[in-house]
Amino acid sequence: MAETLPPEDRPDDAPLIEQRTVHLPGGDVQWPVVVSYPGDGTVATALLPLAELDVSRQEWDFEVLVDDHYSMQLWTEAIDAFADEVSRLAVFRRVRRWRLRVPSTAAEPARLAGPIDPEPDRVAQILVTPGRPRCILICTDGAAPGWRHGHLAEALRTWGATHFVAIVHMLPQQIWGRSGIIGQRTALSPLGDAVANAGLTGPAGAADEGLTVPVIELAGPWLHELARLIASPGSDPVEIPCLFVGGPGESSPVSPTPPADPARVRPGPAVAHFQAGASPEAVRLAQLLAAAPLSIPIMRLIQAELMPRSGPGHLAEIVVAGLLRPVEADPAADESGLVTHRFVPGARAALLAASQQQTTKQVIHLLDHHLGDRVPIIRLVATTVRSPAAATISRIEPGERRLAEVLAGVLRALSGPYLSPAADMERHLARPRGTSSALPPLPEPAGPPGPAAGAEFFGTSPRPPGPAGRLPVILGRLPPRNPNFTGRFDLLAELQTRLATGTTAVLPEALHGMGGVGKTQVVIEFVYQHQTEYEVIWWISAEQPSQIVAGMVELAQRLGLPVGAEAAAVPAVREALRRGEPYANWLLIFDNADSPEVVAEYFPKGGPGRIIVTSRNLQWSRVARQIDVDIFKRAESVALLRRRTERPGRPSDRPALTDADADALAEALGDLPLAIEQAGAWLAETGMQAREYLDLFQSKTTELMEMSAPAPFYNTPVAAAWNVSLDYLARNRPAALRLLQICAFLAPEPISRNLLLRPGVAQIEDEPDSALRDPIQFGRAVLEISRYALARIDHVNNNIQLHRLVQSVLVRRMTDPERETMRDRAYRLLAANDPNQPDERSSWPWYAELYPHLRASGAITGAVDPYLRRLVINEARYHAGWGDLKESLVISREAYEAWAPPAGEPDPEQRLEIGRWLGYVLFALGRSEEAATHNLELLETHRALLGPEHEATFDSLQAVAADLRAQGKFQEAVELSRQVYAGCQAEFRDDGPPTLKAAQNLAVSLRLAGLFEEAGRLDQQIYDTKVWTHGPAHVESLVALRGVIIARRQLGEYMEARDRFEALAVTFFETLTDRDPQMLETKWGLSVTRRKAGDHEGALALSRDALRGYESVLGPDNWSTLTAALNLSLDLRQAALLDEAEVIAEDNFRRFRQTLGKEHPHTLAAGGNLAIILRLRGNLADARALNEATVRRLHDRLGDSHILSLGCTTNLASDLYAAGEFQDAYDLDAENLKRYRRVLGEDHPSTLAAALNLAIDLRELGRVDEAEALWHDTLDRYRRTLRATHPATTDAENWIRANCDMDPMPL
Repeated sequence: MAETLPPEDRPDDAPLIEQRTVHLPGGDVQWPVVVSYPGDGTVATALLPLAELDVSRQEWDFEVLVDDHYSMQLWTEAIDAFADEVSRLAVFRRVRRWRLRVPSTAAEPARLAGPIDPEPDRVAQILVTPGRPRCILICTDGAAPGWRHGHLAEALRTWGATHFVAIVHMLPQQIWGRSGIIGQRTALSPLGDAVANAGLTGPAGAADEGLTVPVIELAGPWLHELARLIASPGSDPVEIPCLFVGGPGESSPVSPTPPADPARVRPGPAVAHFQAGASPEAVRLAQLLAAAPLSIPIMRLIQAELMPRSGPGHLAEIVVAGLLRPVEADPAADESGLVTHRFVPGARAALLAASQQQTTKQVIHLLDHHLGDRVPIIRLVATTVRSPAAATISRIEPGERRLAEVLAGVLRALSGPYLSPAADMERHLARPRGTSSALPPLPEPAGPPGPAAGAEFFGTSPRPPGPAGRLPVILGRLPPRNPNFTGRFDLLAELQTRLATGTTAVLPEALHGMGGVGKTQVVIEFVYQHQTEYEVIWWISAEQPSQIVAGMVELAQRLGLPVGAEAAAVPAVREALRRGEPYANWLLIFDNADSPEVVAEYFPKGGPGRIIVTSRNLQWSRVARQIDVDIFKRAESVALLRRRTERPGRPSDRPALTDADADALAEALGDLPLAIEQAGAWLAETGMQAREYLDLFQSKTTELMEMSAPAPFYNTPVAAAWNVSLDYLARNRPAALRLLQICAFLAPEPISRNLLLRPGVAQIEDEPDSALRDPIQFGRAVLEISRYALARIDHVNNNIQLHRLVQSVLVRRMTDPERETMRDRAYRLLAANDPNQPDERSSWPWYAELYPHLRASGAITGAVDPYLRRLVINEARYHAGWGDLKESLVISREAYEAWAPPAGEPDPEQRLEIGRWLGYVLFALGRSEEAATHNLELLETHRALLGPEHEATFDSLQAVAADLRAQGKFQEAVELSRQVYAGCQAEFRDDGPPTLKAAQNLAVSLRLAGLFEEAGRLDQQIYDTKVWTHGPAHVESLVALRGVIIARRQLGEYMEARDRFEALAVTFFETLTDRDPQMLETKWGLSVTRRKAGDHEGALALSRDALRGYESVLGPDNWSTLTAALNLSLDLRQAALLDEAEVIAEDNFRRFRQTLGKEHPHTLAAGGNLAIILRLRGNLADARALNEATVRRLHDRLGDSHILSLGCTTNLASDLYAAGEFQDAYDLDAENLKRYRRVLGEDHPSTLAAALNLAIDLRELGRVDEAEALWHDTLDRYRRTLRATHPATTDAENWIRANCDMDPMPL
């Protein structure tokens, strides 16, 4: 077993991963596991409140009852540590542990087992000893069915009548609703002289409702409140969640519908419900576990290696959802002992289907690394995953059957080449009729789901009946509840009244107030009080647009919308919420929203839900109904001060806070909630007298007033209150102060522990006591910060957050050299966290977390260090890849301008690099003129500074080539692209990244110039190299393969290209998100290929979808969007939907002219496409005039042999034919056919279309024999090339003239 820190040295936020010795039947192994300590860090910290209990409690017994439901195996370590700490505290007379069997029916009693009892067979009354005070804590996750049905009510009544009983819920409160225990927060008076739950009193009349049982988490703040409840007679009421147990035979006044028993839910809906309501970490973990045989050591291994930021609560979500069940040990079928749990039937397949193949393969390779040497079948399957074609599965050993059943299902889920080895395994696993499976079937539920017997025992509130208590299906990003929240009853009531009386998302509620009045805390408390009234609750940090987008992306994923991690999620979410699908009763909170003009763009435009905004900006009153949040009422200030200072265990010689003292403190602090909270924390931790604190506070106020005039938002009472604590840290805990000072230069957003302790961060500080060097020092620093309420510590999400006012106080109190030092350390902290993989999707969440801090720190413009500048460049690249080109442009432009050297000095290379990226983003956004000017200037700088053969100069040349394409100068782009490619071949390897990039750029130019044969050869070379370098499934290889297929399509191989494109698209669909830019281009390319292959219906469906995606990502006027719209109009025309086709084509032609200019080939193609539709609708004159002008301009720009010129000439000849000018049509078609045959060959479908039209011309001119001969030859070629069933072949059989689609290639 790995060494662990002694409890007294364990930091507040200890590492969650340790190397452990894992005992397996085949021998011990060493591997990392996620350790299930309590949620707030260490057991020692959590138990501090219990150590301060009144001495009279030393006569109490402390009984720890552990629910023996199988799901509680996840928490054994945490509960054992907890009980051991209680024993060492020596506060109680004795500490005992029991196993509790929760009854499964109303007729069964609760049973207990002591440490040596084999089975729970002792009755609940064994713990009832009148006259002996006893504290009974029941540790459970609420997963046992008996909790859902109220079957423990009799035992709770028995214990609570004589002793004090409470429930320790092992799950975070946010997901209690998914278990069988839903507590209602209630204000309870401390026990005083009473020793049992029967002595608990709450609101008027509450005692008559039955027994009150507190419910807490195993965490410091919760245990502190429980300690107050037990040992603080005469103190203020304690607000704590409670269960209300009615008397024997009585019905509770509120009978909520309990959560569905997971055992009674069908697997398909169970998985869907789990995916909708679980945290993103739990969903991803479930997908990972679905690829593995399951035992607790393997589950923790997968967490530690593949999801190191997850914790035991995420695994518990899966178990409590009913997706995992234990199986009986069977060494004959599982000699390795690796299969102790299984998914319910159908769940594994459903989870694997929703997972990416690469994720599944990761798990197999991980298992092979740790177990392959000792478990042959795992090594065999891992080898199969690496090389399915070479796999040979000739036998399954009897002791491997359980593993084989799991792994065969994994191979089948991988599909494709893995189906054959999966079938081989399944054949070897086939059992003679009448024999059983290696994995025993799970028991079926005893009956259909319905109202739970006994549910009437557990009410949710002593208040009047209300809606059934159920947590939202989707609850996300909600900050933890403030255990010290006080007052604000009027505000909470007003907010509830407004939201309940018809205000919709059209007119949100805006909580306005100055900094420090607690706007956010009011909304947090409101949400926790009313969370059962909504299906979806989503919290969005709204200070920066990038944060809003990140929140909307995650919500899109939780809603199950077909979008991924990109900006395209925003319109999808808005539309889903507006329509109320799949959930109508939703609540969005936009916290700290500044500009109404910016933030309101993210609101759903109407809909059945509700929106709350918090802001300091009065302008919200123009677009929302405003609720003013002011300072505390004096009574609220006094109540919070009392609540913070009157702690259990307060020395008897410390006088209580008098009314006069509390009033004086509140007056001095201006009744500002933030200042009141901080002062109360200081008094509670130090024991300082109120008068002494007031004197100290006054001295700090005087110091502040003597300083230079503060900023408008700088609040002197807050600053004075904070400076009292900060001075203490400076004297006694300098490491904690330095940590705060660094964080002061970051965003006022949650800062994750992983960001602060990432490898490389340790070198930021020189001081030996640095909190960033050692997790132990870090934990101690965080503990000090938390004790004095200097920051919000969120133990569930593992982060620390500073209020913006606190940040301003910290910055203001520093000297100029200190500011420079701490800002530099913040910069270095950010740079040390750069994954340096902006193109890898796995790194995108990390860049998203870093970006608010990068912007708030001023690093984008202030960066001098090359590592920090690298992070800025990578953030710009990440935002572009993620789909937010506009934010990428902002970053690139700001950095490029700010990094300019002093006059007369050369540009540093990183400025040139961000400059090249700026040019790319301008190009991608369709700002072609600006991009061209910028790139030409940058090229000259590259040549002067780096020389003509430097890799960066070649990149700059390629940007200029792209600008030439955007200007419609295709031949010039080809020439420049050839020059770059030849230069890269001379300077670098043929398979080197610069050469491959130049080859891809040249292939694009060649396709636009119509040189498809050469482009195809180059595409094949690129693809072969990418496969050699990255493997066939890598995105870069898939993109290269797409180029190969497009080249073959353009060379006339429509049917083969369609088949290959369909297969490629399936791979893309499995690998990328629905609106990934590469996915959009794949849909667009496949729709074109389907149309050319004759599948007009399939093409139309895809082109509609592709256009929607482009519009949402790039806007309606980007040239990629316009080309997708042109493609849609072609598909509509082929589907005979001419009205819609004409509307889209006219708009498309207009937008192309405005965006690219009248002479651009793409604009001309849009005009030629519109002309075909006009002719088909009978507007021959306009069609002919448009085609004549288009042909003339295409000949001028591209020559008469370019594919677009050839196609438009064919269509102009059809205009002449329709006008009865058969000879002119023949003359045009005859010359055009010669060019077609010379450029594309005799069997290309476009050549055949020209030949068909010429044959029709001949027939109209009376040259029947020539017409028949040409027609027969053309028809035979159609049948060979496109097959007899192709619509073009059918039209040819019927002598119907062909139209040539004007579909240009991507720029």
